Amino acid sequence: MKKPLFSEVLRVSDGRFCRPGPHLERMAATMERFFGSRAGARLPDGVPAGMRTGIVKCRVLYDDAVRGVEFEPYTVRHIDSIAVVRADGLDYTYKYADRSELERLRKASGCDEVIIARDGYLTDTSFSNIVLGDASGLYTPDRPLLAGTRRAELLCSGRVTARPVRVEDLKHYAWLWLVNAMMGLDDGIRLPVDAVRI
Repeated sequence: MKKPLFSEVLRVSDGRFCRPGPHLERMAATMERFFGSRAGARLPDGVPAGMRTGIVKCRVLYDDAVRGVEFEPYTVRHIDSIAVVRADGLDYTYKYADRSELERLRKASGCDEVIIARDGYLTDTSFSNIVLGDASGLYTPDRPLLAGTRRAELLCSGRVTARPVRVEDLKHYAWLWLVNAMMGLDDGIRLPVDAVRI
């Protein structure tokens, strides 16, 4: 039986890995869950010479050991259209390298991006956790597809609170942020909620 392949994405800023600890821990926990050992968990030793200026995306591919490392300059996606799609049976608890189902949902929507709903509750987009804002504060769905490292940081700092968000609750918020390892509240994607197609 073929081993599942996983990925871990880290932000690199001017040659330095940002918050490497949570990424290494997620790799180690995934390895332990699927392969029974954390021994193969490791991050790259350094950043290639041509990738030490600006914001760079580092992608680590692994199963029970690291199988590949990729670096590329990072640019924030341009998103004009976003829709809520239903995918009740979708499981992305672990960061699988195979994103074909996520990409299928995105392409089928006819939009640049999707917010995935399971059992009537909002989860994540195809590549990020979400944060919703209203006059009372900032909130993230308490049922994410993937418990992202940036999301965890925002929750730990108290900037964001987790709560259940049903699809019909979306209209009560004003703004939507997309956050992941590469982008936060201050440097990522922010959209008005009324731009979301339901």
